Amino acid sequence: MDPEQAFSMIPRLADLPPPPPNKSGWPWTEETPQLPASMHNGTPWPLVSIVTPSYNQGQYIEETIRSVLLQGYPNLEYIIIDGGSSDQTAEIVKKYERWLTYWISEPDRGQADAINKGFSRSTGRILNWINSDDFLEKNALTRVALALAGADKDVGAVVGMGNWIDTYGQIVRFKLPSEISKNTLLRWSWAAGEGFLQPACFVTRDAWEFGGPLSLVLHYCMDLALWIKIAERFRFELLPELIAYAHRHSAAKTVREWPYAKGEAALIFATLPDGFGRATEVMNDLISEELAAQTLLVLGNRTARRFARAIGLGRVRRAVQRLPTMMGIFSGNAK
Repeated sequence: MDPEQAFSMIPRLADLPPPPPNKSGWPWTEETPQLPASMHNGTPWPLVSIVTPSYNQGQYIEETIRSVLLQGYPNLEYIIIDGGSSDQTAEIVKKYERWLTYWISEPDRGQADAINKGFSRSTGRILNWINSDDFLEKNALTRVALALAGADKDVGAVVGMGNWIDTYGQIVRFKLPSEISKNTLLRWSWAAGEGFLQPACFVTRDAWEFGGPLSLVLHYCMDLALWIKIAERFRFELLPELIAYAHRHSAAKTVREWPYAKGEAALIFATLPDGFGRATEVMNDLISEELAAQTLLVLGNRTARRFARAIGLGRVRRAVQRLPTMMGIFSGNAK
């Protein structure tokens, strides 16, 4: 897609279907001013490819779609890969399909598979996936494109600020870390207000081709695994501006099944030459809370034995036995 073709596909607020009557503000009744086709130095804006993986998120996906299309960004590919939703998702997407580069609704192998499919169809220099319950802030794509345009060649990702929105509409703000590297990613924290949000992290094509595709065996922390791989070769540039929001609701898998997500992160750490100590810390945290992760049940024999020796086989067995009961108790809690 050349810049002029992309520019003709960027809608204004008046072009889009009207929002539901109870919706107002960004991105329902507000828009980002449209940019000229070229940057201030006369070069075209870099092509940005956004993929939205979706499955039964009809409650949120229209907000996601509008927040991408109303960026006013003149060189955009927007791809939606839906896993065969049975709710109103397809009906909503069809209202916006004239402005989409591609979309499909068919069964897939999960979130990572949908993202990989979308990126395989993309051609942009800057990439990100925006989940169907997340959305972009105004001017997000402009800020990211300008940051990467002025970045050194060894920068493979730009990370901006992101906020959680809880079920009551309250905002939990995240403070950007002072540095993002492989070492800091190994100290990844799940505490509110720490770390950074995935929809606020954009990667370059070179970084994706080095670190991707996403692993299909990971269901919760495929983004963390990608970032750790990218950090082996590229730098992460920090962008102290608001880029994205993520809805924090009980149906989200990393909320509903947060102990599993934490355990999967331990598995990722355990596969790294310098990560087993951190993996053991994470699993000890879960076990001290009388929780264990699904990861313990599916680890390869060698890794499972290493965990057992480091943590204590008896504690591992008791934690696994407690897992069904504890997951029932904690399934409605925040991630």
